[in-house]
Amino acid sequence: MTVYFSNPGLIDLEAITIMGVNVKEGDNPIGFFGTGAKYAVAVLLRTGHTVSLRRGTITHTFTSREISIRGKAFNRVYLDEQELGFTTDLGRKWKVWQAYRELASNAYDEGGEVSKTPNPTAETEWRIDGPEIEEAYLNHDQIFLGTAPIEIVAGVEIHPGPSQYIYYRGIRVGTWNEAPTHFTYNIISPIGLTEDRTLESVWAAESRCEQALPACRSSQIVQALIQLKPKHREYSFDFDRCAEPSNEALSAIEANINNMTMPPKLQALLRQKRPAATLQPTTINPYEQQVVEEAWRLLADLTVSPFPFVTVETLGPGIYGCYLNDEIYISRQTIANGVDFLAATLLEEWLHAEHNFEDCTRALQQWLFDKLIAQTRQMNYWKGKADETCT
Repeated sequence: MTVYFSNPGLIDLEAITIMGVNVKEGDNPIGFFGTGAKYAVAVLLRTGHTVSLRRGTITHTFTSREISIRGKAFNRVYLDEQELGFTTDLGRKWKVWQAYRELASNAYDEGGEVSKTPNPTAETEWRIDGPEIEEAYLNHDQIFLGTAPIEIVAGVEIHPGPSQYIYYRGIRVGTWNEAPTHFTYNIISPIGLTEDRTLESVWAAESRCEQALPACRSSQIVQALIQLKPKHREYSFDFDRCAEPSNEALSAIEANINNMTMPPKLQALLRQKRPAATLQPTTINPYEQQVVEEAWRLLADLTVSPFPFVTVETLGPGIYGCYLNDEIYISRQTIANGVDFLAATLLEEWLHAEHNFEDCTRALQQWLFDKLIAQTRQMNYWKGKADETCT
């Protein structure tokens, strides 16, 4: 199959033979590194495609010929009979779809098109023949976004349908590392790219999406947000990083507060923005009260006296206790997990309240280490006394 990339205007041949030359017109060109066409030519020749360029009425052909440098064979690229300063090893990790993306981007930047048929009115037209370029053409919508966004928020377009790809200004620039996303994300605010037009950091793109999704007001997005499953990449997003979630999203999360299948960080976001919504007290039964009393007896050895706490139905998936607004909250599941689990949770929250220790800090660790050593010394002391008695 043959694919044609055409546009008005005569291309300057030096723009495709000299590395680092970028002379795109327009306010917001897709390409800006000045290397894309050279990479594309090298990749296509390396993968067995034929590459030609019609400039006006003259057709130029790109080929490669073997050369040897320090005993190693390379295939140098030629434009007609002109030696060019690169080989087919340029972009050696590139796939054909990336070469397609470059030529298509260049065409679009110049107001052109991509087609299976030649455009006789075009002043510049690339002609590429080969099986893999056909596959890229048939997968055009996975390389260039063609759908309309449901909503645009915080510099991110949210498009319908799942995807394993990340897009920047409508062009595929990355792949989600784990599961595909429930929605398709197109970042439209500036973000860092490498020279091969891939993301410098997938984490940076993920962070943009984490900020954008809970800020949406669309009922379609909000309802999908609370119904996300572990198979979706968004399920593990750190939604509590969102500085300005929408009222629509917060209300939907609050209405589903007891839904244990909701993404855990949605509960954390709600607790951060509407703490009262997640902290409704509940009454414990006699059996649960017995578990609490046994936990207090266990903590007495650490000189922790019983203190008031509020039992709530749930604090969200994976959250068993928290210290907020001078109150300690314990989820009912914590009590159900047994005496030891409850005692450990009560101890942690007491340390937050009594000593202002933060989670995962050296101060918190040191207190626990000191208690452990003190308990060990005490055990050794009484063991020694018992040994003396026996002798």
